[in-house]
Amino acid sequence: MKAKTQKAILMEKIMALEQQQAQDFEVLKNQYHNTISSFSTLNILKNAFQEVITTPHLTSNIIQGTLQIGTKYLSKSLLKNSSNSSGLLLKAIRFVIKKWSNH
Repeated sequence: MKAKTQKAILMEKIMALEQQQAQDFEVLKNQYHNTISSFSTLNILKNAFQEVITTPHLTSNIIQGTLQIGTKYLSKSLLKNSSNSSGLLLKAIRFVIKKWSNH
């Protein structure tokens, strides 16, 4: 009688371990699929772009650079359209741009 009880206990433990193994396998399989999808080219590019956007220092540098390029383009186009007083205007615009870009 005692042998059947031990055998029954052993079978219960084996079944519990098999169920745990099946659950662990499902978790591992899901993690594998998540890892594979995170290494796709689109996700890598999306994550890199998101990181660039959320970096405040880099974002402000990009905005500042864009404004500087726009200002330089505007000043050059204004100088091309101006008359003989372009030398003074050119110096004034360069001075303003130089002071503004140092901030």
